[in-house]
Amino acid sequence: MIAVANEKRVYIICPKLASSTVKANNEEKIAAAKTAYQAQSNHLLNWEFIEEDNELYKDGVRIIIHLENEVSFVTFHERGDYIATVSPHPLRANDQVFVHSLSKGGSQRPFTKSKGNIVQVAFHPTKPILFILTHKNVYLFNLQEQVIYD
Repeated sequence: MIAVANEKRVYIICPKLASSTVKANNEEKIAAAKTAYQAQSNHLLNWEFIEEDNELYKDGVRIIIHLENEVSFVTFHERGDYIATVSPHPLRANDQVFVHSLSKGGSQRPFTKSKGNIVQVAFHPTKPILFILTHKNVYLFNLQEQVIYD
């Protein structure tokens, strides 16, 4: 899958060029995300699931995540379940970074206070760590313990 940010939206796209096995796996993840999203009642962000009769579906778009702020950076975790987004100028400081989970069908704010103007984030490939890059520093955030390491 591919995640593309455009203004206040993140598009989750299943490319047509993928093998039939990869396509089937991606469609299963999308179906699981839709089921998990619909099972929840209070959503932090709106996830729009594109139906087959929509023109966007034919182009490979499966999910549109609507944010309140413009997104400047988006990244997938290596395993393909988590997506992180960065908004450079959020209305609220805690809206600068979101982590979106396909298996949970939802979005979360990983921390309530930011450590400055966050430029980029990156997932550790094997540990539940999110690297937070500002103009001056790099911080580590433990996603399981919800603790930031200075």
